[in-house]
Amino acid sequence: LDSLGDAEVIEWARTVEHLSRYIQALQVQAAGTIATRTNEGRYLREGHKSPADTLTDTLLLSRAEASRRLTLAHHFLPATDPLTTVTTPCDQPILATAFFTGTTTTEQALTASHYTADATHLAHAGRTTTEKARELEITMTTHAQTQNPDFLRRIGTRAITIIDPDGDKPTDGELIAKQGIQFHRAYRGLIRITGHTTIAQYESIMAYIGHSTNPAPHKNINTINPNNAPETSNGTGTGTGTGNNNSAGTGPDGTGTLPGQMDLMDLLHATTTGTPATPAQGTPPAPGTVPEGSWPPPQGPPPDWAQPATTSKNDNTTAGNNDSDDSTDSEPDNGRDSAWIFPNSPQPAGIGWTPRPETTTNDAS
Repeated sequence: LDSLGDAEVIEWARTVEHLSRYIQALQVQAAGTIATRTNEGRYLREGHKSPADTLTDTLLLSRAEASRRLTLAHHFLPATDPLTTVTTPCDQPILATAFFTGTTTTEQALTASHYTADATHLAHAGRTTTEKARELEITMTTHAQTQNPDFLRRIGTRAITIIDPDGDKPTDGELIAKQGIQFHRAYRGLIRITGHTTIAQYESIMAYIGHSTNPAPHKNINTINPNNAPETSNGTGTGTGTGNNNSAGTGPDGTGTLPGQMDLMDLLHATTTGTPATPAQGTPPAPGTVPEGSWPPPQGPPPDWAQPATTSKNDNTTAGNNDSDDSTDSEPDNGRDSAWIFPNSPQPAGIGWTPRPETTTNDAS
């Protein structure tokens, strides 16, 4: 190699790398054949129960290297069922063709196969289509022949992110396969429980455990009608209709108003003009006649601030009303005129000067 020039050394290294790719392909094919025979039980006498054990014991490979070769063999070689002897084609035929023809290395094939398997898994779960998964396989195979594994990882990560924006969210099949609770053996008076549950199952279990282990029983929070006795009201107030428990806007006497209750406009009119307002008709129910828990409760007499204004004794006019009684051009008072809304303005106050009264003198003659 020392006699070769700089360009010749690089070309010689490329030739060796290309030849090593065929060796790697033969290694993967040999690992696939050994795995098939191990699954058939041909190496049980030697104590090999799994294909990885057979490769690590016979070829003196590491566990990681044996796993890499078996992974490629699983995706690139046809699989034969040992029971039915039915042969199924490989999962990734395009990438397998490129690998066995010596155009990709083992590391490049592993990287491209990983992201292709993820896309196929998403297609089986219904999150994408089979066409997109096949398109990703073609894209990864094309770049694997000309790019290094680090660049392939960036391409694969970007492609999976576009196909499945939800990320590593497990599918329904994975949740069903992994969920379950395991009860371990009793140890020193305690039993350890481990397992996995879905969110809906967890909520149901915690609700049942909390209800069963709560030392204080739940009390009835219905303080209005604790016995749940039906209460009907046939009134025609604001909330009309017949209902159970409560009827909004219906008084205890069935008239729709409470004793002493008046309309808001009547109250304003009585406060401004002094005209006594007619309170709502109705008498308070006698004690014991209103069923317990009825709503609204019985009301007492109206408060002082709701009483009508009194009439002045000096001028025999009501407070706030300066209108003359002998006016003939005004409309007749119907008790609901608009004069009480805009009362007459009071007389303007003095400006601080008043004229002196005239004085008379008696001349003595």
